[in-house]
Amino acid sequence: MVQRKHLTETVIPMMYTCVKDDILTKMQSAERVAITCDTWTSLSTQSYMTVTSHYIDNEWCLMSHVLQTTEVLTSHTAINIADMLTGAIQEWGLTSKDPAVVTDNAANMVRAVEIMQLMHVGCFAHTLNLASQAGLKVPAVSRLLARVRRIATFFHRSTMANHILKEKQKLLQLPAHKLTVDVVTRWNSALDMLERFLEQQPAISATLLSQDVRRNETDLCTLTEEDVTIAEDLVRVLKPMKEATLAMSEDKQPTLSVIAPLLALLQEALTPIIEDSTVVRDLKAAAKNNLRTRYDAQKDILYAASAWILALRPYHSCLLKSKMTPSPDCRLRLPLLHVIKILMVMMLMKELRRWGKRLRPRSPRNPAPWSLFLGQSTYQQQRKMAIKLQP
Repeated sequence: MVQRKHLTETVIPMMYTCVKDDILTKMQSAERVAITCDTWTSLSTQSYMTVTSHYIDNEWCLMSHVLQTTEVLTSHTAINIADMLTGAIQEWGLTSKDPAVVTDNAANMVRAVEIMQLMHVGCFAHTLNLASQAGLKVPAVSRLLARVRRIATFFHRSTMANHILKEKQKLLQLPAHKLTVDVVTRWNSALDMLERFLEQQPAISATLLSQDVRRNETDLCTLTEEDVTIAEDLVRVLKPMKEATLAMSEDKQPTLSVIAPLLALLQEALTPIIEDSTVVRDLKAAAKNNLRTRYDAQKDILYAASAWILALRPYHSCLLKSKMTPSPDCRLRLPLLHVIKILMVMMLMKELRRWGKRLRPRSPRNPAPWSLFLGQSTYQQQRKMAIKLQP
């Protein structure tokens, strides 16, 4: 029988060395390597930092390896994190690979990458979470969520109310779903809570009007018609944010090329319209302002990466089927292609304006044919031009 000491001191270290040598060999063939880094705390309140590498191999497949998980024994300052990350890069021979680092938007993580003088890209899913949280902090939205949360919590702790709710669901032929309560650190849970409440709203109202329930909870009331309308509007506004989050989370091979199209789509979705109520306008403004300054330093890189998506990913198959009813997988890819076209035209216009300055000026009465095209400088004008260029 193999002894525990032999496993821990001989077998496992040999296996680790063998796997590490194999990964080192594979990463050496990569031209560049991207790194994702995050710190986390275990249930025993021990802090760790995990480093993962991503690269494209010779077969044009995206490869990922968890390089190491190291216990953080010092304070989480930018200098300490930079030292740990630098050590990991040197240990795995990635210094010559000019690595790009992806982290969350925490100030210490961003500063650590700046100290290392490496390219930094903030986690897009975390960015969406911050923007959504900013919108949910609007006073009117926060009060509405608090009321829905109180009702959902009441049904979670009251067995009688939960039993009556099930009976009402059967009578009203509603799905036998339990109410959900949101989690502060996960904004998607707030949207899920609102959607489930609206789904079960008739059963909830009937339950709260029951004498057995009101005998113990006299001050607990369901939402008014105005509150329900606002909740429905909030669900409609937050849906694109959730779809973008799921698109980034579910994709097994996320790339930098997705950020710019999704960001443009969200900026468009968060633009107020005439039909929006005051609450919806405030939520859109808060979320859009939070997104507005994100990735300003990496705009050129994001646009260039988005242009390559047409050649490197099989989204063209969805475009060919656009005249038919698109499949669920294509619903997000079709608008992505549209935005990518806009971004490519914007980049082309930028280059043409740069070259146009070198051309000989002509009389205002007889302008050059290209002057009208180069004069389209605003985003709306460029967008109209991109639409006209569509086949």
